[in-house]
Amino acid sequence: MLTAQCREALRDVGGIPIFFDLSSGDRMISQTESACLSALGSGGQALRPLFHWMETRIPRLYAGQPIGIIHGYLNVSNLITEGGDLRYILGWQRPMLAPLALEQALALRLAGYESEDGDWGKFATVCHILWHAWAYTHVLPIEGVRQTALKLADGFASPLAE
Repeated sequence: MLTAQCREALRDVGGIPIFFDLSSGDRMISQTESACLSALGSGGQALRPLFHWMETRIPRLYAGQPIGIIHGYLNVSNLITEGGDLRYILGWQRPMLAPLALEQALALRLAGYESEDGDWGKFATVCHILWHAWAYTHVLPIEGVRQTALKLADGFASPLAE
């Protein structure tokens, strides 16, 4: 009954509203660059390695990956199990249209772990940079939000293995 009501409500609003449309590598790169440049200005030298990494690695990550709606913030407080099976996922504050593999990398990062594939781990970090830069520009124009985005971007200043 509730599923039918949700399906009807989503049909009325035109589908699941998404926070970011990252359905292609080009969209991911342009949205992140735009958000970073708006929120961080030149951002010092940290943005150059970040943009370089995106341009060289993002196309490979998207190649052959299925795209769909991902939660973007999965953690134990967003999951309800019943009889040992996952039944419900709560807290859809920032669903994204993105590669489905990104969900695992984001969940691992939020839990304090790294993805086994370092590029997916960095992709998860780029998403957090994008979120903080976007939030600084559109919602929370406080210096702490901007500094968080800059601190995350600084992580890309280290040498990158090609």
